Amino acid sequence: MDRKRKSSQDLQEPKSKSKCIEKDSQNNFGNMRLRRIIKENHGHDISQLSFFFNNKNITKLTATALIDTSNILGSVGGCELSVYDNEHCGDHLDIMSNFDITPSNVKDEIKHKLNTLCWIYKEEGDALIATAGADTMIHILSLANSEEVLLLKGHTNKITDLQSHPLNDNHILSTSKDGTVRLWDVNQEKCLFVFEANATLTVSCFHPSGTAFITGSDNGDLYEWTIPNIIETANDRPLVVSIKDARILNKIHGNSYIDCIRFANGNIITKSIDNQLHYWNSDTQKKIHSFLVKSGENNSRFDVSLDECFLCIGSDYGAVYVYDIQTSKLLAELHHKKTSKAVRCCAFTRNCGQIVAGGEDAFIMRYDYVDDDTLKEWADWKKKAD
Repeated sequence: MDRKRKSSQDLQEPKSKSKCIEKDSQNNFGNMRLRRIIKENHGHDISQLSFFFNNKNITKLTATALIDTSNILGSVGGCELSVYDNEHCGDHLDIMSNFDITPSNVKDEIKHKLNTLCWIYKEEGDALIATAGADTMIHILSLANSEEVLLLKGHTNKITDLQSHPLNDNHILSTSKDGTVRLWDVNQEKCLFVFEANATLTVSCFHPSGTAFITGSDNGDLYEWTIPNIIETANDRPLVVSIKDARILNKIHGNSYIDCIRFANGNIITKSIDNQLHYWNSDTQKKIHSFLVKSGENNSRFDVSLDECFLCIGSDYGAVYVYDIQTSKLLAELHHKKTSKAVRCCAFTRNCGQIVAGGEDAFIMRYDYVDDDTLKEWADWKKKAD
């Protein structure tokens, strides 16, 4: 990756999470252009991308001068987790750390393929990354020390999803094809609760309050779980929550595999691999509207902007679509002749000035906002070149 002089211009930061950027600014997504392409060396699909926004500690940034980590991007693909700096090393993604979880004496990488990651904030000048996949264990990695510091064991089948608790820096949620979801206390190095769904689970999402979460399955089942009050027990055995204690939601996707769930504006957005993408209210279980995604079947995680106004999602032919969540209007289709591989995941930067997408064959693409004057200069240059 060549180092170049930093020249991209950011969009203005939203004044608050609850207020969307001005409607005129929605046109800025149409000004995005492909500026960077990276191919990671493992050669496998990028299954998840995640910026380290550290939302629950943002209010502390000015009060206690904590470091803003929103430039840090994690990716998982194959048996590797990579961490990039998206800001301080020039106008490109710059590698900071790379972790390969394959044991040195193991040659079968499929048994150690990673599916997911989440960030864990630490005030001691470090950041922890949790990652998991086919080997059924959760690997806790230290970014500062570039080493694995903890293994969490308990699941008996591959782990498909990890989620950081929205309010508690020590808690993470793991979803597995063994039919369970586990709530872990990383600081205590133990599992607090096991939620038994008796189904092949694929993905979960915390309610913003942190008191509940929703799970999806490979046959379209959606469940809402309430997290019991944490009770200190004399032994280290987790408390079990049965499926009879969960709330069964409508099968809004029929029998299709659920591959992504997110909350936005007090409602939920759910997606299945046949590209049904629905915005609905979990309390009334009524659909508000759907998003029309022009794509064939595609296992792809979408992202919601921090102001909860916009959604981006990838297609099976390399495009990234950006929608207005409240109206379902398509705001932009980002595509380039160099990006023909399926997009498996995408993520907004904090101010929506960039969208990063990952996909088949280890490719990561970054679309940057480019101002009108620069676009005009490029157009004039192209005319002269022709």
